[in-house]
Amino acid sequence: MAQITGQRLFWGRPFRVTRDVLDPRPETEGLVAAALEEPFTRVLDLGTGSGAILLSLLADQPTATGIGVDVSPAALAVAGGMRLPLAWATAWRSVSPTGSPPSSKPALT
Repeated sequence: MAQITGQRLFWGRPFRVTRDVLDPRPETEGLVAAALEEPFTRVLDLGTGSGAILLSLLADQPTATGIGVDVSPAALAVAGGMRLPLAWATAWRSVSPTGSPPSSKPALT
């Protein structure tokens, strides 16, 4: 259904879903809950896709920074585009291991 509507709620927030990313699974929210049980300052999300895990963690741990890595530039565009509509104050960097230069996004205010 998310592929049809273009959106999926994850960790109480709407995430964009396109054919370029996997649909964030409700079961994965348990991973976010477990990660938030301990304090952290940095997050590395390999295969970031929609950015649901990384951005949810950063939203709930606003002093942390994160890197999302994906082989798909289209997926990185989806994840990076989620930052502004949700107005999350996060330091975010996306990296494509395919040789494309990383894009650095400054912290939002």
